[in-house]
Amino acid sequence: MSDQAHENTPEEPPKQGPSRKVFWSLVVVLALSLGLNAATLGFIAGRGHKPPSHHGPAAMMGQGLGPGDVRRAARRMAPEDREILKRAFQERREDMSDLRQQVPNLTQDLRKALKAEPYDPAALTAAFADLRAQGQAVGDLFQGALEEAAIELSPAGRQALATIRRHRR
Repeated sequence: MSDQAHENTPEEPPKQGPSRKVFWSLVVVLALSLGLNAATLGFIAGRGHKPPSHHGPAAMMGQGLGPGDVRRAARRMAPEDREILKRAFQERREDMSDLRQQVPNLTQDLRKALKAEPYDPAALTAAFADLRAQGQAVGDLFQGALEEAAIELSPAGRQALATIRRHRR
């Protein structure tokens, strides 16, 4: 009887998974696909980030352009143009110096606001606003000097300013 019962039950075919070759092929394809997607994302993200310009007018607009950068541009100018540029900055020198001397106190106020317990968000906002206003005032003086000088500079002198490069540290 046991033989008869065994004959009546259908035999299940042995379970077969994917062959090793198919499995590893899929793993390689998946790895390549993930790598390609990551590379594409990196490329897209990289194109979206444009580093700040270190020359020309963009460098003059809040990109950290300083007196040393203008001095380097002035070296390429005729002596008459250098004198015009020097005079424009000398007229604002004292005001610029006074404003720059405020920086340590303003940054100290910023640190105090960050360290304060209890923390006061309004104090931090005010410290940032003061620091930003000081930076804007220095920038306005700097811009005014360049604008005043540009009126009197020769075309070659203005060209030297237009190609100014920020010194990278």
